[in-house]
Amino acid sequence: MENEIKEYDNKKDLKRIICKIEEHLSKIQKRKIDFNIFSVLKIENKELIHSRFLANLLNPKGEHNKGDFYYKKFANKFLPENPLRDSNVTIETEAHLKNQNKNLGRADIKIVNNEINKYVIIENKLYALDQWRQLKRYYDYINGISIKKGQRKGGAILYLTLNGKPASKSSLGIPNEIDYKKISYMDICDWLKDCNKENESLILTQYINTIESLIFEYQIADNIQKLNLIREFENSKSNQKQTLVDYMDKILNSIYCNLELEFWSELENKLIENKFVIDDKKKYNYEKIERSRKKGGSKISYGLICYIETNKIFRIYTNKSNEFLKIGLVNFKQSLNEWVWTESKQKKLSDVPVKNIFVEKDTTTKVIFEIIEKLTNY
Repeated sequence: MENEIKEYDNKKDLKRIICKIEEHLSKIQKRKIDFNIFSVLKIENKELIHSRFLANLLNPKGEHNKGDFYYKKFANKFLPENPLRDSNVTIETEAHLKNQNKNLGRADIKIVNNEINKYVIIENKLYALDQWRQLKRYYDYINGISIKKGQRKGGAILYLTLNGKPASKSSLGIPNEIDYKKISYMDICDWLKDCNKENESLILTQYINTIESLIFEYQIADNIQKLNLIREFENSKSNQKQTLVDYMDKILNSIYCNLELEFWSELENKLIENKFVIDDKKKYNYEKIERSRKKGGSKISYGLICYIETNKIFRIYTNKSNEFLKIGLVNFKQSLNEWVWTESKQKKLSDVPVKNIFVEKDTTTKVIFEIIEKLTNY
């Protein structure tokens, strides 16, 4: 405990973090969005509207007139090993779920392939709280016996939230062993941006802007709360620090994770601007960043894979001790279904320690510029 207090007692470090958060908030608050049909109609916060819009995009017979284009992109990203990648599906919103006349609730979005008797349920939690044993009931539904076919169903549950948080224990039931996949609205943005590259749509662009706006609003509220707690800690007397240190550990860890996530996102956007292709199947996310920072937990490496020409594919990552960014060349080995190194030794991308990239003012932009330059001249 004394070591933790000494760590947080470094007011210079705290002020640097506060400065970085204020800079981040200022950038978010200055963000301007052009005329947007979702905000004009004041429906951007309506969970049911989001579910209906997404369901229509996923529906191969939807009003977008693009056939299974959106569904296939979605399935490849979120259901890579699921039989429901086949686009012979029907889509329902607010779907009543029953197993042998037992009411198991209503799913925000239900995807059904009747030929193989498989289901995907998307639970959309924009702002609503989890219901009691909600995912457990959905799990019972997709793993129950079909009344019509007399055989066991199967499928997947996708739990969609603004920031990709896990479902509550009350939703999972006891024991908490429900197999489900967490996805965030940022993941939805990535899917839609990928779709827009091939089939650009004004309404889709406006919807992407709407989602990004909601995420930024969430970050503002979340970061302001954390910033106030940090200031409270910074101004507290030494005899108060003992009671605040447990809160500070969680707060600072969460801030670092969010700032690092923002860095990777900015780097990815700059790489795309410079004509690099990003491999979406093995990429950074909040969960990996959080796991790497967890005390006593296993250290993992994460980052992204990118290329302009397929004979030179780069992996940018943090090493397992989370000290520096590194780079190396990789190739995809089909027999292992995995990316493997083609160089015996990876190189350090920057002399700036990872943690300083995210908390020191102007360092993020400088490091991203260095990375692009090194990749271009590699």
